[in-house]
Amino acid sequence: MREIAPVVIAAGFELLALDVIEAGAQVDNLGSFAVMKACGMKPIGGRSIYAPARDRDELCHFYEVRRSGNQSLKGEHRDR
Repeated sequence: MREIAPVVIAAGFELLALDVIEAGAQVDNLGSFAVMKACGMKPIGGRSIYAPARDRDELCHFYEVRRSGNQSLKGEHRDR
């Protein structure tokens, strides 16, 4: 996932014209947080999300990245 995530983020900005991309994971999913951070995402807080497999609400932490003009579809993070 770590390899493709920057490409997916760049596609969201370039192909879908998104201004913000958000991702979330359950609080104990440290691997997902590492991927989000590696993609330049910043924490924006937590909220309760319904988990249908467990039929309950669970706390998730969310991260976001905003369009900056330095993402490319090749998955490179271009410095200006």
